[in-house]
Amino acid sequence: MKKLKTSQIKIFFLLLFFSIPFYYYGSDSEEITIPLTNPGEPGLVSINHYKGSIFVNGYSGNSVIIAASYRNPENNNGMKLISNSAIKLNATEKENVVIISTNSYRRTIDLSISVPRNFSLKLSTDNNGVIEIRDISGELELNNNNGDVKLLNVSGSAIVSTIDGDIYADYVKVDPDQPMAFSTIEGKIDLYFPVDADICLKMKTEYGEIYSDFNINLEKRKTNVHKHKNNGSTKVSLDDWTHGQINKGGPEYLIKSLNGNIYIRKKK
Repeated sequence: MKKLKTSQIKIFFLLLFFSIPFYYYGSDSEEITIPLTNPGEPGLVSINHYKGSIFVNGYSGNSVIIAASYRNPENNNGMKLISNSAIKLNATEKENVVIISTNSYRRTIDLSISVPRNFSLKLSTDNNGVIEIRDISGELELNNNNGDVKLLNVSGSAIVSTIDGDIYADYVKVDPDQPMAFSTIEGKIDLYFPVDADICLKMKTEYGEIYSDFNINLEKRKTNVHKHKNNGSTKVSLDDWTHGQINKGGPEYLIKSLNGNIYIRKKK
């Protein structure tokens, strides 16, 4: 029998290795695809998440694709966690309205979702995550109690709030008829709008400053008059909101931070 050379033996074992099917038990990620009742038409995705991040990306498809994964746990002396509980990922769809739920109350679950670009979003997460939206044109209602909210290359309108986190928004186009609101308690607000946007601003920060590279036409600060019912005295004070107008003015954008700066920037 002819003796095999060392190089031939290596090739033999490599071929054997790659011909064996692989099985992974205890997967920590799941994915589902949701067909839409009316493909091509606007819709809504709604999520009330307890613990984890939500990433949404607009694309040119006609389905909603949801990927859910457990946040990687800390290394335990080199041992790998073999999960004994599957991710409970559920979604219901009716007339292009998709409602998504998970069992994130137990472990941190991150969601990565692809939706048609003309969809609206109603998203909420409470702990240990961020909300990031990219390439969406629609109405956004976003709440993150403990984390940042980031909007990239978006159009339309938004109502965004967080308790402990920054807000960043980069708008390529705004809805000329819809108001917006951005509010945080502990964080900065950094907003980019098209140079030709027509906006009325209502802004306030208690422990920060307001900056802008727009030529904002500021209104004279309003005077508030309050009469005391019991002793008949009158208290006069200046309104602590800053009002202004960009270009021709338009719907009101309320922008408020308790402890952080506010930046209103021109999109280059």
